[in-house]
Amino acid sequence: MIESLLTKTERLSSSLNHPCMTQAQRLTTANGLLEEVQLYVYQPERVTDFGLRKLDREADKLAAVDAATAYTIKAAISALRWDIESVNHWTNVALRLEKSYQSLINAAINMRLIGDVSASADLALEAFQQSSSDADAADMVCRALMLDARFEEAFEISHSFKNSKDSLLKTSNEAGRAIADLARLQIAQDDVRRHVEAGALVAAERHVQIKAIENFASDDVEDGERFVVSIHFSGDISKEIELDEAIVEKFLDDPEWDPMRLSLEFKYLTPDELLSE
Repeated sequence: MIESLLTKTERLSSSLNHPCMTQAQRLTTANGLLEEVQLYVYQPERVTDFGLRKLDREADKLAAVDAATAYTIKAAISALRWDIESVNHWTNVALRLEKSYQSLINAAINMRLIGDVSASADLALEAFQQSSSDADAADMVCRALMLDARFEEAFEISHSFKNSKDSLLKTSNEAGRAIADLARLQIAQDDVRRHVEAGALVAAERHVQIKAIENFASDDVEDGERFVVSIHFSGDISKEIELDEAIVEKFLDDPEWDPMRLSLEFKYLTPDELLSE
């Protein structure tokens, strides 16, 4: 699933005072824009160039009183346009101004939107270090780590919180199972990460937004088990075939590629399946 951009809950710094806008108004404006962007993230079919230009103008106005949030919003707008260079630019600008938990998590989500699961996990981990006793923060970072196939880190964090949230107990079980499967199949976690990141790049190059990544051992091959990385996305069978063919082309000249042992595949989701992700 795609997490929601965090809205502003803390008091804005007094350095952001603006004579025409009260503190409450600034907070409401920032939250309103974050929520508008989030609607587009969840329903990309609603994205229009006119709507994004309007959000861009509103973000420019917000920059006068809350620059870090404004630039986070501009990064999200760039992600919706698949302008990866601008996403990186605005994310870096926002984080130079503010490295709060909220700013780091929103940056992680924006990286996630463009398929950079490695950067997303790094940013989420940096955010967690600011709230390492909070179960919700643990849940957020574990989601990012699992997407990047960083099972050992996800297990360590989720296991220590497994009695706090059902989702963290589930993550602990899934990460532990993945670690055991990889050990049994003698596959390095870094090899899985390499496959995940290759798949994420192929998806991003075709403007396909990843909805979830499933990892599991499968015994559907004649010679034994294989480990499967299944990247879920919103689309149809023709796009699934296109992505699968692109992955084959990408790995074809890699002497270490062995899809009978470690397999990367794409799976399109129907609207009903998207709701359950």
